[in-house]
Amino acid sequence: MRALTRCPVKPAAPLTELARIESDPAYRALFFAGLDAAVADRFATRSAVVDEIEAAADRLRSLIRNPDADERAA
Repeated sequence: MRALTRCPVKPAAPLTELARIESDPAYRALFFAGLDAAVADRFATRSAVVDEIEAAADRLRSLIRNPDADERAA
């Protein structure tokens, strides 16, 4: 009958890490510092992309308003 009984299942790795984050203050501080850095990096990347899109939109608007301006500038 032993073959039919379930063996205890180890918690999945994400749950193990979550338990460590909750129980170890030093690890929690390190984890949150890394998380804050990742969020700041993502925000900086997003801001750079938005700036590039706005600059491209401005160039397109100027071409639509004055199509010959690009040819004269070149």
